[in-house]
Amino acid sequence: MEENAFPWIVEVVENAMDSAKRINSNRSKSKINIIMNKGTVKFYNDTKGFGFIKEEKTEKEYYVHSSGIKENISENDKVTFDLEEGKKGLNAVNVKLV
Repeated sequence: MEENAFPWIVEVVENAMDSAKRINSNRSKSKINIIMNKGTVKFYNDTKGFGFIKEEKTEKEYYVHSSGIKENISENDKVTFDLEEGKKGLNAVNVKLV
């Protein structure tokens, strides 16, 4: 059989690989988990529009920007949130009061 008997197959495979790379790239920018995390607002400055939430299970603190908040929050509020990759690490998003 000739080396390039089916050149269209090579093109199909290359296109499929490019699509898979784009999908994986988009996934890395999307939410990290499906289960909502629970935590406590440790600091939030409404004027500046940012703060930090401490996760219950791990005690880790995550940055939260006002754009990731679904309801008004204050310090010491119990909240649920998702994690999303940001410029400098994981950020809390979809923040809601418990």
